[in-house]
Amino acid sequence: KQWYQRRVRGRESSSKSVEKVNQGSDRRIRIAWEAFNYCRDNLESSEFAKSHPWLRDRYLQVTHRDMSLQPLQTSKRIYDFVNEQLTDEVKDYIISITDDGNRTNS
Repeated sequence: KQWYQRRVRGRESSSKSVEKVNQGSDRRIRIAWEAFNYCRDNLESSEFAKSHPWLRDRYLQVTHRDMSLQPLQTSKRIYDFVNEQLTDEVKDYIISITDDGNRTNS
């Protein structure tokens, strides 16, 4: 960062360039902090649900990874959890908006 700032100072409008570098750094820090808080909150929620037996049958943890890698199976788990039937129409829709129809593990 210092090398880049020193190099930028040698150009015209160096104060504007340095300001852009600092804004970019602030943005990355803000994004990292938001990601950290999001992950911490998810971990705390998950730990809370695991540590309270009365939630065992009332809580289903579904991750983005689950939905991305196995959308049809994950949707079936969700529907089963809420005691609903996953209809053929919904299955077809899930397959049409994902590439799940091309996977062998679905």
